[in-house]
Amino acid sequence: MDKTMLEKVGDEQQLYTARQYRLCGGKADGMRMIELKSFAGLRAEIAADRCMDLYRLEYKGVNLGYMTAAGMVSSKYYQSEDFLRSFTAGFFTTCGLKNVGAGCVDLGEEAVVHGRIGNTPADRVNVDVVEEDGKTILTASGVMREAIIFGEKLELKRKITMDARSAYIRISDTVTNFGGETQPLELLYHMNMGYPLLDAFSEITIPAEKTSARDARAQEGIEDWMYFCEPVSGFAEQCYDHVLYKKDGKSAVMIFNPKLNIGVVIELLSDTLDHFTEWKMPGVKDYVLGLEPGNANVLGRAAMRESGELKFIEPGEKVHFELGIRIIDGNYEYETAKRRIFELAR
Repeated sequence: MDKTMLEKVGDEQQLYTARQYRLCGGKADGMRMIELKSFAGLRAEIAADRCMDLYRLEYKGVNLGYMTAAGMVSSKYYQSEDFLRSFTAGFFTTCGLKNVGAGCVDLGEEAVVHGRIGNTPADRVNVDVVEEDGKTILTASGVMREAIIFGEKLELKRKITMDARSAYIRISDTVTNFGGETQPLELLYHMNMGYPLLDAFSEITIPAEKTSARDARAQEGIEDWMYFCEPVSGFAEQCYDHVLYKKDGKSAVMIFNPKLNIGVVIELLSDTLDHFTEWKMPGVKDYVLGLEPGNANVLGRAAMRESGELKFIEPGEKVHFELGIRIIDGNYEYETAKRRIFELAR
């Protein structure tokens, strides 16, 4: 942080924030939370008791994500057979590690809807402020385990970083198989765009070389996958699989609201994120656009195995996933970001 700026404050929290706290009341009572806030106006609330997921993301007071009617729900209320009752969404929910999407039975094993990792509290939680290459970096990290005797032994180590002077946040995840058997590995970042960022006139940029509908319902709207609308009562969700153009294993997508002059670029920074799902849901009170990078589609593990696309992680193996979230402010940044996105598509 600039020395002149530091000379003008008593406590550096005048410039940025990195802190832990707990929630009180209702189904969120007692939950550990982390707040990272940059001088540029980017504020993130991270749910340490829900896989270090990014529950709230705001820029200059404008909300960017979607929160379900369930509100913030502690993982102690999670029931795999009733997943949506505790699905808070937020800016993103982590799905995996052995299944994403539809529940199914795979080789005699029940693979629950969107897996269990998103409802796993973090261990070894750490919040810090560090200096790196002349920059002040806000950090939050934690470790989640999905493990059982006679079964999988997987660990997800997550680190979230934010430059104290910018509107950029990075998520770095490493999954380790610390058991003795090969295991299926599915991971998806269920990233949920919400109002007021998401609106009928929001512009969606997904540079895809191929787009396919998940089912007949989605096929009905495949010509309009890139457009959103006002809330529609009784709308049935539509999902699309996009094969993104990549350059050096990297790609990016964007949503931009021209009335607010604010947008979000999601950067896929590791070649392990080789699938991308769009969840289109302009329902009344269920008004959300999912932009979801991962290593699998959302048809469930059995379908991925049948198609030959299912990924595995060997004993002792580590698999890294990384993505960035960049805030776009104004038309110039929008045009610049759009040009860079399509440069990755060449």
